[in-house]
Amino acid sequence: MTRRLFLIFAGLLATSIAAQAGTISYLITVTGSNISANPGFIDMQFNQANSLTSLSATATISSFNATGYAFGSPQTSPGVTGSIASLPIIIPNDQAPANFYTQGVNTWGSSFSFLLTLSGAAVGGSAADGSTFFLSLLDNGFNPIAGSLANGAIATIDIDGSGGATAQGGSFGVGTAAIVQLPEPGNFFTSLSMLGVVALLHCRRLRRRVTNVGKPRQDSI
Repeated sequence: MTRRLFLIFAGLLATSIAAQAGTISYLITVTGSNISANPGFIDMQFNQANSLTSLSATATISSFNATGYAFGSPQTSPGVTGSIASLPIIIPNDQAPANFYTQGVNTWGSSFSFLLTLSGAAVGGSAADGSTFFLSLLDNGFNPIAGSLANGAIATIDIDGSGGATAQGGSFGVGTAAIVQLPEPGNFFTSLSMLGVVALLHCRRLRRRVTNVGKPRQDSI
């Protein structure tokens, strides 16, 4: 690869990444048995730190899988759409002081997991304040079940004023929550496709030069 071709590829990669800067995805996995003998709730919230100075964004929950759980009815704040039974769940961060999806749990199982995608102006954007996604386990009185993080949560993702995201998994006595950030596939594969086109053009140019070696130059008269 020539230096010029490398510079072109680097520029294409940077452009691709910039185009995807408003989206970030995570796999969240919660494991723990005998969480509670009583029914309770799985609570997901996505809230702005300040409704006047935070940018808008949405939290999208998809690919929800659970082992051993029996679910009841969900409760949501205005503007939230979808449910565990009808994915995706979409929680906007700017519809109310608290933006939540709360899923009733009749029987606690051994694990559940889901994909979380945060997207919008707040992700990668600059503002005076950010937003936070909270995942909590609640008892039947809507009290957090021994979550080790802020507000009793078992997992949080903070979007700060610069648009950067920080994920933190916690514990709740009989289990843990793990968060893994997922790569955005569009960045890598789009850039590879662009590189292929550039490389093809470069090879055709080299072939044309080799074909023309030794041929007399025909100057225009």
